[in-house]
Amino acid sequence: MLEVNFMSYKIKELTFRSKNPSLNKIDFIADDGQIVDIVIDNKKEMDFFIKVLLGKKKNSSGRFQIDDFDIINRAYTKKHVEFIKRDTWFQRIIPSKWVLVLSLLFDQNFLKTASNKYLEKKYEYLSLVASKGEANDKKLRQNIDNLISKHIISKTREEQKALNESINTQKKHNQEKFLAIAEKWPIQIRLLSKAVENLKTEIKTATLMLMFQQTLWDNVYALDELRDNCSCEYNAKHSSNKKLKKSWKKFAYQQTYYAVHKQLRIISTKIADLRLSIFRQQRKLNQFEKQLDFEFKKYLRSLLSSTTNKAEKKDINNNWEQTKKYFTDWKNANKNTLNDLEKQQIELHIEPIRKTTQQLGETINFLIHQYHERVLSDELEYIDKRRFLKQKKEKKKEIKSVFKQAVEKMSTSVDNYNIKFEWFIKSSVKYLSLNIVYLKILKAINLKKRNIIFFNITKHLSEKELLQLFETIKSIQQHHPLMTFIFLNDSINDVYDLNKSIYYTNNKLELKEMLAVDIFDSLLKKQDNNINKISYKKINENEIKFLNESTWVLTNYNLKDIGYISFNPLKISTEPKKRINLLLSATVIKSKKFIDKSMYFALTEEKEKIYFYDRTNLYKDNDEIVLYISKDSISNIN
Repeated sequence: MLEVNFMSYKIKELTFRSKNPSLNKIDFIADDGQIVDIVIDNKKEMDFFIKVLLGKKKNSSGRFQIDDFDIINRAYTKKHVEFIKRDTWFQRIIPSKWVLVLSLLFDQNFLKTASNKYLEKKYEYLSLVASKGEANDKKLRQNIDNLISKHIISKTREEQKALNESINTQKKHNQEKFLAIAEKWPIQIRLLSKAVENLKTEIKTATLMLMFQQTLWDNVYALDELRDNCSCEYNAKHSSNKKLKKSWKKFAYQQTYYAVHKQLRIISTKIADLRLSIFRQQRKLNQFEKQLDFEFKKYLRSLLSSTTNKAEKKDINNNWEQTKKYFTDWKNANKNTLNDLEKQQIELHIEPIRKTTQQLGETINFLIHQYHERVLSDELEYIDKRRFLKQKKEKKKEIKSVFKQAVEKMSTSVDNYNIKFEWFIKSSVKYLSLNIVYLKILKAINLKKRNIIFFNITKHLSEKELLQLFETIKSIQQHHPLMTFIFLNDSINDVYDLNKSIYYTNNKLELKEMLAVDIFDSLLKKQDNNINKISYKKINENEIKFLNESTWVLTNYNLKDIGYISFNPLKISTEPKKRINLLLSATVIKSKKFIDKSMYFALTEEKEKIYFYDRTNLYKDNDEIVLYISKDSISNIN
């Protein structure tokens, strides 16, 4: 398939149809492999934003994409986004092993691979048992199995390659047609038109692959019915030679049975998967076509309502088909292209299967006849009985059920991602918050979800657990570099790294990317703020006294007789700088108010509480420090 650079979340200038939306506009981007922080400290705004992330809000304008897909709804986000919040007691009593293994069993790729592996090992074992320790018979069965497998793999790859090239070419064409649509058409119509044509392409190619697999099944089945091409069995049964007649079973055409039936089971699984996939895609196509028809009618109504002139309205109605001619031509051209593709695939890949499989049958028949000649000449070799029993035992051990393979894969994943909870996996009841987080991350990986949203998780983890979580995320991203992790918190205190950009809602109810220092300026202006809030007394018109009898002259501020001054912790320094207006001696006191360990808490000699941010130095409890504060660090005066 053509490789595309996806973007996990891309929300650009998104507005909403709601009459009174809690957020007016959202601009948010989370690239593949990023760790992104969002802080929304208003509950109503937070609830609204969560609904947006989960595809539960209809947009009025702007663009909303997840994994490069535009048609976002609840069903789509449920399939592509894992929303992790604090667990409930009910979740804690569900056995972890069941949750992880069952989630893995919903991964169609794993299920298909594990089922095929089980079938291969099972039929290899049965074929070995059927050889009864005869080396020549065993080798013949292996050769037949290899020939059939190579034939199927080769033909399937040719067909898949041809279909992939067709899909990529057609989707590229659809993208060009999408970009060429006139700007007057609403974005919903443009996006839905492209989505509909892409879906038609996928359904057609899946249908062609289904035809190919069904034809392949019929022809592989015929390989087990070549008995009439070899007369050895009949001749042995009716021979006058008693010894030969007694051993007629060795001339029976039976070496193809397990090799053929193994492949038939595997092909049957593919056919069932394709039928289910086509059904789901067809259902999605019906939904999209219905929605597209609705959008066209809505646009027509908007054109009609834009004029009161009856003649103009009549003209709009009469010329409507001509107005949307671009879309009709696009649809018809694609239909012709897909019909041509079907004829080409049948001619080049599907019809030739019969001939190539017949040639394969001739080769198999020749090998079996060679074996019969060895039987006649009494040149058969046998495996030592103990060695044969050992081989059977080893082959039987290799047969693993799909469930057992899921358990093994889960255990391997835990090791690969550096997750330390072996006892937890084995137990039925879960207690630690971090274990629940790990469980849900693994479940998301099993279900092929690339977007993980943590909602208010960091505040429930200890310092050690938080470090473990980020180490695990690093390990996961080494194996899944496209996975995106979004930390959604209701307080700036719960952000693990304040030294990077954070998405925050401004006073216009717009979610935008901001620096932490600007977010603190906004937060400290709120009435409920109690961080770095120090009382002052006005002594002159523009002069105040605070802390250790320090006086500042402040202009452009509405000073009260008695009030409070708030300092931005990210603007307070522990190193001498120019334009320093105040020096404070203070003692570092251990605090857990902020998760970011570079945010420190200190108590001044005047018993005032000061938070400051320092990524350069490490401080311990009771360390004596000097804080350098300038007027530029003021966020608010009230």
